[in-house]
Amino acid sequence: MKLNIYLSDLYHDYFGAKQFVPINIGYIGAYAREKFGDNVDIQLFKSADRLLDAIDVTPPHMLALSNYCWNENLNRFVAANVKARFPDIPIVMGGPNISLGDHGIEEFLRVYDYVDTYTMFSSERVFSDVVESVLVSDAGHASNSERIKNAETAGAYSLIDGQLKGLPNDDAGKELDFIPSPYLGGMLDPFLDQNMIPIFETNRGCPFSCTFCVWGISALNKLKQFSLDRIYQELDYVTHYGMNFPHIYFADANFGILKRDVEIAEKIRQLYEETKSFSAVEMYWSKSAQPHMLDVGKALGHLSHTYVAFQSLDPVVLEGMKRTNIGLDKLSFLIEGLKEYSHSAQTDILLGAPGETVESHLKS
Repeated sequence: MKLNIYLSDLYHDYFGAKQFVPINIGYIGAYAREKFGDNVDIQLFKSADRLLDAIDVTPPHMLALSNYCWNENLNRFVAANVKARFPDIPIVMGGPNISLGDHGIEEFLRVYDYVDTYTMFSSERVFSDVVESVLVSDAGHASNSERIKNAETAGAYSLIDGQLKGLPNDDAGKELDFIPSPYLGGMLDPFLDQNMIPIFETNRGCPFSCTFCVWGISALNKLKQFSLDRIYQELDYVTHYGMNFPHIYFADANFGILKRDVEIAEKIRQLYEETKSFSAVEMYWSKSAQPHMLDVGKALGHLSHTYVAFQSLDPVVLEGMKRTNIGLDKLSFLIEGLKEYSHSAQTDILLGAPGETVESHLKS
């Protein structure tokens, strides 16, 4: 059986706003396509209208939705609509917009009862295991929804007879090149053609444990890397694609945390000078001001701004969120060293953190 799979990273497209290439579902789709080949037909969607139109014409064997705070209600509208019309289509969801722990997952699945299975954390392998449970199942006349619920896939959770069933995500290893590039495979070309902003990952994970941030959880605190060769190939592909992008975006939690990030920054600057296909670079700078970050900033120059997120400068608030800020002496070192290169310096201050008062916020 050839499975027709729709992967969606939905956004509200009825008003003008910058939109991003769906690298998240691109990774998941590229891995599944490599693993299953002609046994799957995978299509990616950003637009809810286009997704619903496609379902009207060809209902898929499986619908997957990425779940974020900004598309939660849109996912609800689409998924509830699909489930009401096609109750046998299994709906798989993944993404960070869910409370962690068995209780949180169970509560989510009870509220959003149209979701058959939720995949936790990095889901390239998990989602493909879910797909495999349908392809190899010998469960007689069971629906695809029943098959994936009963598969006991590591990293996937379902409610069966009102009880939460699932196993922890056992994804291990430090290297990420096992995931085929959705850029190099052409899977993201339709979104580049729409001039959506390219997103790149050079690494995943964050060694810090800030309690307000999804990156700070223990399951995501091990740093994993894509190889430099892979990163350079993707940057070459996108910057020579033939489009002009307002900027390119890096999803790393701490760009500059690794010394090799200097080399990546130099590659970015080289491609800018060569192609002029983008005007700026957006990234989250490392939360520790290491000396080589000066070289990152110098390489990027006017393409980026010096960015250090403080969140709060109140010691009580910082203790509550388990965060240690860059020292002001290191900040001064970074700012002064980059003054003649970077076009500005920026920070973040959180509003309403536990322990925060009006006075402590204004003081920060």
